[in-house]
Order: sequence, then structure tokens, then C-alpha cells
Amino acid sequence: MLGENGSWPGAGEIDIMEQVNSDTTIYGTIHNQQTVNTGVTGGAHISVPTACTDFHIYQMTWTAEKIEIGVDGTVYQTYTNAHAGHDQWPFDDPQFLLLNLAIGGDWPGAVDYTIFPKTFQIDYVKVYQKP
Repeated sequence: MLGENGSWPGAGEIDIMEQVNSDTTIYGTIHNQQTVNTGVTGGAHISVPTACTDFHIYQMTWTAEKIEIGVDGTVYQTYTNAHAGHDQWPFDDPQFLLLNLAIGGDWPGAVDYTIFPKTFQIDYVKVYQKP
């Protein structure tokens, strides 16, 4: 998710599920002005051995007090609102929900074109909002 009001990282980013290549480590990361390049951690990870072969449920619960990220009912990342201002918690502002397949870049490295074609399958996306 990316903040709709402002530029990155100040508007915030919430990575509900991030995976690099065929690695079975799944990352959940919070990016904002406080966590980017400051040494303040905004991320956690979990091993999902069947990440590339089976469907899984990646979830996020976002309240005014915290963001919890998990997979298949197991929360592995919690980021708490410290009420320290917008740099730490830009998540009172709207965020765009993105389904993104990023290929190449600084983290995964150069693209191995011999792996293509590949399939990017998503069974469903559900968004709930408490009244």
C-alpha cells in the first residue's frame, strides 16, 4: 500500500506481502520517514515453505493504534502507533492498495530473462472496514 498524499517515504508504505524471486521468506514491512534509512526497524519476515506452490492468505489489520501483518492466521509483524507525529505514523491518511509484480531492481538484482514466461496468480482480494 502507498500513501496517496505526498511522496515516498513520507506518505507511508505498507508491504503486506513481499517476496524475492523463489525464496520462501515472506516480508512485511512498514516504510515511513522514521523507518527509512534511520536504523529504526519497520520490518519482519516469516518462512512460508510452500510460498511458491500453494495459495496462502496474507492479511493486514490496520487500526488507529497498530498495524499487524500475517500469513495464514499467524501475525509476524506488529507496528505500533507511538503517537509521535506524521513521520512515524502517516497511516491516518488514505493509502492506495497495489498488487505489484516487481521484476529486477536493487533488492532482487538483475533480471534472469530465461525464467519467462511465468504466471502471477491471485485467487482473491478482500477488504473489510469496521463500521
